[in-house]
Amino acid sequence: MFKLIGLFICIASIAVVMKAGGGFNMYLDLPTLLLLFGITLAGTIVGYGKQTIYYFMLAGKKQIPSKDLLPALNFFNYISRLTLYSGICAFFISAVVVLVNFTDVKMLGPAIAITLLNIIYGLIFSFIIIQPIKHGILLNRLNVDSSTEKQGK
Repeated sequence: MFKLIGLFICIASIAVVMKAGGGFNMYLDLPTLLLLFGITLAGTIVGYGKQTIYYFMLAGKKQIPSKDLLPALNFFNYISRLTLYSGICAFFISAVVVLVNFTDVKMLGPAIAITLLNIIYGLIFSFIIIQPIKHGILLNRLNVDSSTEKQGK
C-alpha cells in the first residue's frame, strides 16, 4: 500500500511540474522514448540473453530462492545503470541530429529541449521504475527470511 502511495506522490509531483511548465505535450516525445527503450532493451538482451525474461518474472514472485537473490539484484542494478547510460547516449545521438539539421536559430531551443528529454526519461525510468522493483525483490526476500526465522523459534 505504501509503495502505491509513494508512486502516486512521485507521479503527481512530476505531473504538477509538467503542467505548470507548459503542459504535458512538451514532455512527451515518442521517438525519444523509442530510442531510449531500444538501447536499453538491446543492452539488456546482449548482457543477459534469455535470463532477461526469467529475472523479470522473479520480480513478480512473493518468494525468491536464495540462489537467485544476488543475480536478480545484479540484473536490476545492471538495467538501472544501462537506462541512465542509454539516456546519455540517446542525448548525444539526438544532439548530433539537431546540429546536423540546424538551419533556424529560433528552433534551437525546442530542439535542445527534446534532446534533454532523453536524460529525463532515463532518470525517471531508472529511479522510479527499476530501482523500486529491485528494492521490492530485496524486501520480499527479507520478509520471507524474517518470517522463516520466527517460525523456527
